[in-house]
Amino acid sequence: MGHTHTVRVSDPGMSFSAAHFVITSDGLEPLHGHNYAVSVEITSQLCHDGMVVDFRHVKRIVRSICGELDHRILLAERSQAMKIRVSDSEVQVHYQNRHYVFPRSDCVLLPIEATTAELLAQYIADRMKHAIQEASGCPAGEYLVCVGETPQCQGCAHTSWFAQQEAQRSGRAPMTTTSK
Repeated sequence: MGHTHTVRVSDPGMSFSAAHFVITSDGLEPLHGHNYAVSVEITSQLCHDGMVVDFRHVKRIVRSICGELDHRILLAERSQAMKIRVSDSEVQVHYQNRHYVFPRSDCVLLPIEATTAELLAQYIADRMKHAIQEASGCPAGEYLVCVGETPQCQGCAHTSWFAQQEAQRSGRAPMTTTSK
């Protein structure tokens, strides 16, 4: 496969403020918010221009995803424990004896099981991959996306498309992604 190289990108614009709650072993957390910060590390072979990827592409794509999440209530539509009902004007969330009703325009329903930092990082990584490949014209490699609730507390998702591409070429099942 040859040499691989890594770029790391963080930028003040790669951030969003959002509200969420997570079901923990203690039950449902109160609705609360964070000023999330996103950082990205991409490892791959160099593209035809001598770069793994242009930093500007990464910043533009991640800023766009962050913009979709900014100042919204993040809801996990794949949650097994919460019941979510959506209408044109509102979103109702039910968990045991707790019930919330939010304006539809204030919510983002994410295709994840919980709105943890780790799964938000995986969501962003999955969204980024195709956009960066399209923008750069280069194959995907390994992505490490971290979403920080605070500077000291980050959830990260590490995804290797090298392994998936190799498995597809050899006829083996693709490798699943892992979270750190």
